[in-house]
Amino acid sequence: MEKQVNTLPGRPMKWHKFLIYFLLWFSAIANLASGFQAISGSQYGASANRVYSNFPGLKTIDIIFGLFVLFIAVFTIVTRFKLAGFKADGPKYLILVYIMSAAGSIVYILAVIANTPLTMGDFGSQLIGQIFGPVIMVAINRTYYNNRADLFIN
Repeated sequence: MEKQVNTLPGRPMKWHKFLIYFLLWFSAIANLASGFQAISGSQYGASANRVYSNFPGLKTIDIIFGLFVLFIAVFTIVTRFKLAGFKADGPKYLILVYIMSAAGSIVYILAVIANTPLTMGDFGSQLIGQIFGPVIMVAINRTYYNNRADLFIN
């Protein structure tokens, strides 16, 4: 059950509501889709068998990564309910969502590089996004929820 909280006029909860009513649901659904895609190899389309026969270790990497992404999807939904219920650990869970997502993507990219002829340069902008995007989101959310810490006491 979601808790209704009276906030002070100087501390609106628009970002919080955006997170719990849209962004975290959207992220969980996107992660579910990505996780199943990685497990099935469908990101390679009709070439999946050829890719996996040329790079046998890649299938294992994709399956492990897919399972991890499915875990993040479930963790994101748990986080959403913790934030909606104004649980004390809700903001910490949100930070963990960003950290786990970034760490998982970085480890995946490094594992792909180690098992294929791809190089760091092939993932340059993606790797930068996987690092700086979550760092920015962690900073924004930490500041936002630190300023509203007194609301998250359950």
